[in-house]
Amino acid sequence: MVLALIMLMASFAAALGGRAQLTVAHMALGLGRSGGLLLAGLATAALTAIAMAAAGAWLGGQASAGSQLLLVRGALVLAAADLAWPVRIAAPAEPTRSLGAITLVLAGRQLFDAPRWLAFAGGAALAEGTPAGTPAAGGAAIGAGLAMLLGWLVPARVSEAATLRALRWAMGTGCLLAALLIVYYS
Repeated sequence: MVLALIMLMASFAAALGGRAQLTVAHMALGLGRSGGLLLAGLATAALTAIAMAAAGAWLGGQASAGSQLLLVRGALVLAAADLAWPVRIAAPAEPTRSLGAITLVLAGRQLFDAPRWLAFAGGAALAEGTPAGTPAAGGAAIGAGLAMLLGWLVPARVSEAATLRALRWAMGTGCLLAALLIVYYS
């Protein structure tokens, strides 16, 4: 339960100002806040988080204890790199109304982003304790879904929020520090 709450908060914070949230915000501004757009954002957030946590749990279960820690450290470093990378997404001049296209774009932008790498790390860390990293998957899915909901609810505020860049840098620094702490204490 504690890991699920930690994953929820970490995934929510890591998704703020990310490519997927900005895409939802731009689409909500261009097309209006449709239920289909919200459903596409929530579904892709949940499915990609569950897939990455399950992948982390499976790979962590196959690995030795040292290799399992290496998987967790690597995922944290990849999350830090994604958070440090500048997000530059321009609002589309003519946004598509196709929910299938929107869903594919959102899934592509979320599959290997920071919240999913955090879900992978949580799944790999719990590989032996729970089936398929369930707490990591659930927390990451809810956290990333809440970020999509925020992008849908207040798209103008999300699109122009320069403070989200500072939050992403702080989260990236935290992920990097966590990876270093794992190296130091292992």
